[in-house]
Amino acid sequence: MCDRLLPNRTSLAPHFLEGVNEFVQFACKEPQYANEKEIRCPCSKNQNRKLMDPDHVVEHIYKYGFMEDYWYWTSHGESKPVEFDSHGADSSNSKFLSNEHQNRYQNMVLDAVGRSNFGSEYRQEEQSRLSVEEPPNTEAAQF
Repeated sequence: MCDRLLPNRTSLAPHFLEGVNEFVQFACKEPQYANEKEIRCPCSKNQNRKLMDPDHVVEHIYKYGFMEDYWYWTSHGESKPVEFDSHGADSSNSKFLSNEHQNRYQNMVLDAVGRSNFGSEYRQEEQSRLSVEEPPNTEAAQF
């Protein structure tokens, strides 16, 4: 995540210590902490799977560092920021374009061309196609 040790030293970098302090303060403001007095430990060992008191969480983060790629504290109440594609469009619009039943070749073409290059007509067509209900097949209907 970030360099926790000073170059060529074994002591912790000041910016890392500040970041850990900021994280613990943020996590302790969450309703879960008010109820349980514990927060999830985001160290590389526990990876948000274990609840601990804040002092032990700090020790673990100092010892093991933050888990990999934990840039947004989503397990501690923080939201990921909205991502924009290269054209400035909100990439969340493409969420309904991808579904498990969609043709994999169509996905490959959309990935190559860029989903944002397709207009709202395509997205509306896809959305209506996804919302159509099918009757069960005969075997399922007999069940």
